[in-house]
Amino acid sequence: MENLKRPTYIDMLTWIFGCLLIPIAIPIFAQAQDIHNTTVWYVDANGFKGELVIKAPGVFSTTCDPIEGKIFGNPIEGKYCSSGQITFVRRVGSPDNDQTYTGGIANGAVSMTGTFTVGKNPKKFHFHATNRNPPPSFRP
Repeated sequence: MENLKRPTYIDMLTWIFGCLLIPIAIPIFAQAQDIHNTTVWYVDANGFKGELVIKAPGVFSTTCDPIEGKIFGNPIEGKYCSSGQITFVRRVGSPDNDQTYTGGIANGAVSMTGTFTVGKNPKKFHFHATNRNPPPSFRP
């Protein structure tokens, strides 16, 4: 029989804490939809088609993080939450014309759907978008 090294107290603690922390850490990291640093989306907002560019910090916290970018050439600013929810405002000139988008990113950051409003008008319009460059695991 080989002469095996007897585990030290530190070895046992490392193994025990590793077993306890892995089940906690995996769901936290798996929930966040990875939209990388900059993503480009094909967007259809109530029949108006174009490009949505989102710039994000890249590594998301377990809450919400700021985003910025452009939609239809106009600047946007908002937030992205690790739950997949995204909210941003399209600045069109005056606050009466600004558009507020609220939606969700799903399918591993491949698709986005939601609604938007214009100014103070409560009427909601639908939008959907497809990631132009999805994460490698979702490419055909």
